[in-house]
Amino acid sequence: KYSQALSFKQKALEMWEPLSRNSLQDLSLRYGMIKTKAGIGLIHAKLGDRKAALSECSQVVTLLNKIEDDPNNTGLRTMRAEVYAELAAVYVALAMVAHTNSERREHWRSARDTFQTSLDIWVDMRNRGIITDMAASTPEEIQREIAKCDAALSRLK
Repeated sequence: KYSQALSFKQKALEMWEPLSRNSLQDLSLRYGMIKTKAGIGLIHAKLGDRKAALSECSQVVTLLNKIEDDPNNTGLRTMRAEVYAELAAVYVALAMVAHTNSERREHWRSARDTFQTSLDIWVDMRNRGIITDMAASTPEEIQREIAKCDAALSRLK
């Protein structure tokens, strides 16, 4: 029940926002809030509310751009990569409910590009030996998502 899930996510956001606003130095709180907003975008997309989903996507990107990426902080880089993957999932969901091939293509392309951003972070962490054991298989999972995007885009040409 997406409407119920949306209510829970919005309540979670109500808790994250003041925490992240009051602790600007604690980036994990900010990433938690950003990831929750991406989750809200995903639910809106699954409910077919394209405008609300895209608004959340825009806000997520703006918030991500305000946080400097620290390539040496495994925890924060992991959260950043996870947010990009969740954001990509929003675009996938939007592609699935799009009404025109043009919209589908746009959303699949956005999903692919955003999954690629996530993958770039994961691969960098793996190459530098700072990826956690729990996340070791994540780059391959993201590569499979990119392959799905590529397949969908090739069907739309």
